[in-house]
Parts: sequence; structure tokens; C-alpha cells
Amino acid sequence: MQHDCDSHDDDSHRGDDDMITCREVDSFLDDYLEGSLPEESRRTFEMHLGLCPPCRVYMDAYLKTAALAKSTASGGEPVQEEIPEELVKAILAAQKKSP
Repeated sequence: MQHDCDSHDDDSHRGDDDMITCREVDSFLDDYLEGSLPEESRRTFEMHLGLCPPCRVYMDAYLKTAALAKSTASGGEPVQEEIPEELVKAILAAQKKSP
């Protein structure tokens, strides 16, 4: 699944050196979801999500697609996995920051 952020310029959230682009969000997504991003990178990733509704939509679609793929691979039985608390907090924080 490729992230296509047509609604804004790739550098639109790069106001300072700590921000990342939408393309970088795409490349960091797996590490973020696995919890393997270093603390500073995780904070920067979450900051971008807080400012970028298209990236939040993309992440939500990515999570739903992954869940559907797991369900299909398991013979149609829904696979129940615990959602990392850190991910839930990041999504909720990003939604609160959304205009």
C-alpha cells in the first residue's frame, strides 16, 4: 500500500528541522506500529500525524487493511490482537489536534 498525499505538498509540515514529510511517515509506519522507532523519531512521527489529517487517514486505512489481510489469512476468522496502548494514545492525541 503506497501513501499518496495529493492534498498537500510533501514539505508542507516541514516548518522546522524536527518535522518529517508524508513520504517519511510512509517509510516509518511499519517501525512505528511495531514499536521499534527510537523515542525521538516516534515523537516526530506523532507530531506529523497531529498536523496531517491525510496521514492519519492513511494510517487508519493501513491498519484496517492489515486486519483484513490477517482475517483472510486465518480462514475468515477475525484475528484479535491487542492494539498497543501507545498507538491508541497517538491516534487519540492526533484527533484532538485536528481542526
